[in-house]
Amino acid sequence: MFIKRSLSVIFLGIFIVFGFAGPAMSGITAEILSNSNSVSTLTVNLGDTVDFEHGGSYCCGFLCTSSFDFSFEIQYDGTSTWETIESGSYLPTSAETEFRFLRLGTHKVKLSIDCSGVSTDTVDVTVQCASTGSCNNYPIVLVHGFLGWGREEVELDYYLGSKTLYYWGGTDSGDLEKEMNDRGFIVYTASVGPVTSAWDRACELYAQLMGTDVFYGAEHASEHNNVYVDSNGNRMTSITSDTACDNDTDCIGKYTHAETGNDRKNDAGHASDGRLKNSDGDVIPKLIDGSTVNPIHLVSHSFGGQTIRVLAALLGEGSPNCTGNPGSKTCENSANASDLQEKLFIGGNTGAIRSVTTIATPNDGTNLTWVVNDLLDSLGSDSFGVDIFELLLSETVTEGLSSIYDFDIDQWDGPGTASNNNGVRDADVMIKKTCGTGEDELCGFNECTEAKPSMYDFSMWDLSPCGAAAINSWADAQDDIYYFSVTTEQAFRCSTDDQWYCELPTRTALPLYWFPDSPTDNWGSNFFSILPSTDSMGFDDYTTDEGLSDSNVGASNTSPQGGSWKEHDGVVSTPAMSKASCDVFTTEPNGEVGKWKSFGVFHEDH
Repeated sequence: MFIKRSLSVIFLGIFIVFGFAGPAMSGITAEILSNSNSVSTLTVNLGDTVDFEHGGSYCCGFLCTSSFDFSFEIQYDGTSTWETIESGSYLPTSAETEFRFLRLGTHKVKLSIDCSGVSTDTVDVTVQCASTGSCNNYPIVLVHGFLGWGREEVELDYYLGSKTLYYWGGTDSGDLEKEMNDRGFIVYTASVGPVTSAWDRACELYAQLMGTDVFYGAEHASEHNNVYVDSNGNRMTSITSDTACDNDTDCIGKYTHAETGNDRKNDAGHASDGRLKNSDGDVIPKLIDGSTVNPIHLVSHSFGGQTIRVLAALLGEGSPNCTGNPGSKTCENSANASDLQEKLFIGGNTGAIRSVTTIATPNDGTNLTWVVNDLLDSLGSDSFGVDIFELLLSETVTEGLSSIYDFDIDQWDGPGTASNNNGVRDADVMIKKTCGTGEDELCGFNECTEAKPSMYDFSMWDLSPCGAAAINSWADAQDDIYYFSVTTEQAFRCSTDDQWYCELPTRTALPLYWFPDSPTDNWGSNFFSILPSTDSMGFDDYTTDEGLSDSNVGASNTSPQGGSWKEHDGVVSTPAMSKASCDVFTTEPNGEVGKWKSFGVFHEDH
């Protein structure tokens, strides 16, 4: 009996001391340590990663074994809101939070812990450049590809409500610009013409970086203005006036190209002067502001890569239509343009672009343009009688889509039907089919002169191997810019049977007819016989017969450039992605100005 009573007293004492007094005895104090030392201020270089140790006194609950909540937050210089870096629950062990500082200024870092009460500790972190000119914290501008759009331009209404569809990231949860801005980068999203030429898109991008009206250049506009065509889409160079066209039964009208167009002032994602405005509400500094240059990084997807390469070449070298040295080219000048607008074409504007990054860009073109060309030709035949561009650009379609999508070809007017806002016809933008022994074959890479359509200031031509070669003949890598590329691939050659396969058909863009031919090369299809040759992207009539053999593009250094034009990501031929044919690679691990650094092949679709 005595033993039982004694044990009861002991257990009761333990329960009283630790059960009731335990919470009162809990001691919890937040403290931020760096290198095991308590700090109130810290100075780091831009890009440094700091391990913040969670110090202090952590005794929570019975025998100090209870877990407790914590949050680690940052308040950026010039802001009043706290952004969470890390949060959760942990036991009193030596925890730490790792964070990389990517924004200059003096920021506040706060650790909060909660166990029957909140304790906090705050550290002021000053982020500086390691040395003069060493900071690479220039704004990043995202430039979309063919049929793309700006950050807030496409709003979808469906049964769950309204959703913004972002080109860079998808729906609301995948807003890449906002995500990167939240992480300390400075990011903007451009909006340029979805279907127009790389030149016109580059001019529109320049206007959004400078806060000026869009100006396409006088000489450029003149080259594509008053272009008379016949019903088959041929240029009628002998016709030079509307009267002459009216008197010629073959002439159906003309194309005109204005010197200006596609203003973005006060649009979503743009300031009142047309400059880019990001998710933080910041307006991008003028690219060139008097004698001050505010450099940027340009990151692009697909056709956006050719767009930013053209912009870089125009800024550096000036217009290829002009004679003279960079800095003194004036052939694009116009009485209707300001000095600021004309500055793009004069040349000699170095230091404005720090780097160019292209993702899945057809720098050497894509033979998909030949596949699409055949498709358009088939749909426009007597069997179907559909003119795709007239349909897409008709008043019915454009007005129906105007609330969510704009084709932005205000600078163009053409001879199409009266119900077509801009008059663009398939026959005028299609690659010519006037080659071969019977002069009825699709003109290929070795027949570029004959292949050029009447309206070649258009994406259809620039995206083709012939059009890309024309761009590459003058838009080479600039000596003050770093060039980087990301290459993608979904069709590959199997090493065991030497046959071609698609890595994951359900993820490859337009898998119905981009697969290799059957039965020789597996995975064949002819899209219900719409494609007249049944050949797929990179095969037979779309490669060898068009002058793009497997050895046509050679490898260099350790880059994926080279190999077979049968390799692709569903939209763009893989060998065409890693650089422009006119340029060279660098072997430097971090890149080199005036040369390309490839990040290698990623097994992703377009």
